[in-house]
Amino acid sequence: MKRSSSMMRIAPLRPLLLAAAIAGVAACATTPHGPPPEIVRLQQEQDRLHADPRIAANGGVELANADAALAALSANARALDSRSYQQGVYLTDKLQQVAEASALARDAEARGEQLGFERDRLGARGVRGEMRVVAASQDLDMRERAPLPDSRARLFAIQRELVGSESSVDERGLVVRLADFNFGPGETGLTASGERSLTNLARALDDEPRANVSIVAYGDRGLPRAHARVVRDYLDARGIDPVRLDVREAHRDTPPGGARGDVLVVVRE
Repeated sequence: MKRSSSMMRIAPLRPLLLAAAIAGVAACATTPHGPPPEIVRLQQEQDRLHADPRIAANGGVELANADAALAALSANARALDSRSYQQGVYLTDKLQQVAEASALARDAEARGEQLGFERDRLGARGVRGEMRVVAASQDLDMRERAPLPDSRARLFAIQRELVGSESSVDERGLVVRLADFNFGPGETGLTASGERSLTNLARALDDEPRANVSIVAYGDRGLPRAHARVVRDYLDARGIDPVRLDVREAHRDTPPGGARGDVLVVVRE
C-alpha cells in the first residue's frame, strides 16, 4: 500500500514536469541567436567597402568613423531601447554612405592627377622631339594640372577633426549634416551627439579664421529654423564670430540624400 500511495503522489507531478520542460525548450527556441538583421546588413555593407580597393585606400577618417559606429552598435544592440537602436542603425548607414562617397571622390581626384601627369609627360616628349616650346600652351598646362586648391585642402583638414560627425566635402564646401536626433525635444537644444559634432567643428573653425559658415534649415519653417538658430548660438558661445555665421532657409524641403527637418552646416572660404 505504501508503494502505491507514493506512486499516486508522484503521478500528478509528471504533467507539471513535462510542461516545464516544454516551456524551457520553447524559451530557448524563441531566444534570438546571432546579431539582428540590421547589424548583419550593415556588416555586409562594411565588408563590401573594405573589399573595394578604391575605398579601402582612400576611406580615411570617414571609413574609420563607420567602423567605430558599427562596432559600438553591434556591441550594444541588445541593450539599446528601440529608438536609440534605430538611430544607431540610421547613423551607421549614413556614415557608410559618406565613407564611400568621400573615398570615391578622392580616388577620382588621384586618377585625374595621374592622367594629368601622364598627359604632361607625353606632351613634354613631343615638345622635345619637335624642339619647340609654345609658352601659351605651357601656361595652360600648368593651370590644368594645378594641385588641389589650398581652400579645399583646408576643408579636408577641418573634416578630419569632425570624428563621429556625418560630413562630406563637395562643390558647396564642407557640409556637416545634423539630423533630428542631434536636437532635443522641441526647441530645447542639442543632444550629446549634436554637441560633440559642433564642439569639434568650433574647435576646427577657431584655427581657420577665413572660413565662413552657412547654417541651412530644411523642412517646415518653424522647428528646423529654430534648430538652425540653436546651432548658430552654440557656435557663437564657443567663440566663433557671429559675423561668420549665416542662418537661412532652403528653397526645398529636403537636402540631397537627406531628410525633412535636417540642418546643414556648410563651411566655405
